[in-house]
Amino acid sequence: MVRLRIRILAKNSVVRRMAIPMIVRSIVRLVCSCLLVITVTIAEVSAMPSQDAGDDSSASHKADNSIDDYVDFYSSMTIDEMRNKSLKLMAAGQYADAVDAIQQLQSAIHRLYGVDTIEQSESLVWLIESYGKLNRYDLVDQQQEFLFSLAVSAFDEQDSRFQYARLRLANWYLRSLRYSSALRLYDVVREWTEKDLPAYADEQPAILLLSLRDEALTRYVSGLCCASKPLLRVHEIISESDDFDFEDKQKALQNYVNILLLERKPVEAIPLLQSLVKASVVVSPILLGFSRPIDMEASIKRFNHRSVNWVKTYSASDHSQGMAFESTPLFPVVMGDPLPVCGKHLQELLRARNRRRLAELYVDVSMRIDKKGRATDVKMTGNTNARIRRYLTHVIRKSRFRPGMLATGELDPTRFEFRQVFTAPAPALARDVSSWYGVLASHTCQLSSL
Repeated sequence: MVRLRIRILAKNSVVRRMAIPMIVRSIVRLVCSCLLVITVTIAEVSAMPSQDAGDDSSASHKADNSIDDYVDFYSSMTIDEMRNKSLKLMAAGQYADAVDAIQQLQSAIHRLYGVDTIEQSESLVWLIESYGKLNRYDLVDQQQEFLFSLAVSAFDEQDSRFQYARLRLANWYLRSLRYSSALRLYDVVREWTEKDLPAYADEQPAILLLSLRDEALTRYVSGLCCASKPLLRVHEIISESDDFDFEDKQKALQNYVNILLLERKPVEAIPLLQSLVKASVVVSPILLGFSRPIDMEASIKRFNHRSVNWVKTYSASDHSQGMAFESTPLFPVVMGDPLPVCGKHLQELLRARNRRRLAELYVDVSMRIDKKGRATDVKMTGNTNARIRRYLTHVIRKSRFRPGMLATGELDPTRFEFRQVFTAPAPALARDVSSWYGVLASHTCQLSSL
């Protein structure tokens, strides 16, 4: 046993003595090879023509501005070509193909800058618009949240760009019927505008006005109290500022008056109407619509004998009522101008032979608007069936109007006429209270509780 152990140790010693020189020789060869490569590289760099400071600046500037010319390895297209392709498809209404093109553009931008880069904001907005046109509100919601997360990563919370991102997300919450979530974000933005931030002092008033108007619209369409309060503040800010002209100031006052009338506060509204007349503003009758969503719901239920739920509902992340949509709707959510009608309800009101000839249908409406802003002596003629005319008559009598006013400051119970058509309504203007009726109708028609 002892002899065997001695022989093994001896053998191992011989192996070690043979291996060490081999290892040393390998290390020496590796070091020499590295030195040779470094020497050749230094020589090549030294042999390159030198550039002055101006050339360096030009090269750097060229590199910064060659992003649009960057050729993506996977698509063999430049960033600029992918942008143009996406925009052309959107302009042509080919939104499914536009989604593919925009996603290709997004991938190229991700390879250039990273997945969380703010550089993708523009194309992300296009993607959101395309998903919306395809009624893919679940994907719109995902992309809206992602867009806001990019702003969180890119900007400081006190940056004005961060506040615009907040407003965009809040407006999406408004559109998707998540009113409480929207109002919370408007509150946060308003608190930011009240801070002492010299770097953003010039932008704070404009952002405050946007948040106040959107808050008022949210309160109106949701049926919550006091949409007039934020619009009063808008009127005060604009009237006291030299940055707005006469037309802006009168428009802000008219919006405040209109919301007061919708809230059935004529005692406060009439003196303000008289001040408009004194300023040589013509005060003519205007359709304002329903005061509350519940008024429209009651009108629809009265004429909806089937009593069925019409629409599928997208479940929102905060467990409130989400954006509702039809997967394959016959009619859009809302039809009709100036009186908006739920598309599904209109389908039930129409005779079967008229459902395919909407563009030919009309109702000529005449009424008298009394001093309290109510419609009386309603008369209708047209080529629609009697059931639609009965529904429109009921809606008109339940709606609110701004009465006309004479130059003397006296209310004028005058006649008011319009032609009701059944095509897609005009887009609602968020800054104009007289167009908010369309937004309220759109949201009410989407609720599955009808």
